[in-house]
Amino acid sequence: MRRFATIGILLLASASAGCAGVVAPDSSPPSGTPTGSPTSVVTPRSVFVVGDSNSTGFRGTLAEGLDAGEAWAAALPDSFFPIVQGWARDGATTADMRQAVRAGARADVLLIMAGTNDLIAGLAADAILAHVADIADGVESPTVVLLAVAPLDALASEAAVLNDAFESLARENGWDFLDPWAGMRRGDGTWIASW
Repeated sequence: MRRFATIGILLLASASAGCAGVVAPDSSPPSGTPTGSPTSVVTPRSVFVVGDSNSTGFRGTLAEGLDAGEAWAAALPDSFFPIVQGWARDGATTADMRQAVRAGARADVLLIMAGTNDLIAGLAADAILAHVADIADGVESPTVVLLAVAPLDALASEAAVLNDAFESLARENGWDFLDPWAGMRRGDGTWIASW
């Protein structure tokens, strides 16, 4: 749970500092105020999580992980993120996620943690990126946060390439990229032994 709680802590810190660009869906900042500046930051009302076992806490589904307190989203403070919803399932690929996330979903913040199972299955980065873009299109949200792939000892270089591609995709789309695993990853991309 420790590694998953880190994601919630980092998300809360970035949103509180205005780094996540959390803005009210129906408001616009005063004239001359850049979007995402501290004056336009508001407390999110809802979070939509899309992911795999890294989001379920290895409990099967997001709902089961939240109920057990093992999903990282369970560490989000209720006062800041009172509504947590979404879709995540152990073993899910980005294709599974794309199919499961129905158009019309809405949230203040969309968090996508995906790609691990795609890498294990040998899916090319371009296909993963296309699926992630489709997932983001399926949820109406002013803020999209794309999270890095966790360390993969057997596929460390592939994970590094995908994380670089995720960061570029986020930048191109005006999303935020967050690597909650940075302190858990060795320079070669493998897990630090203590984790």
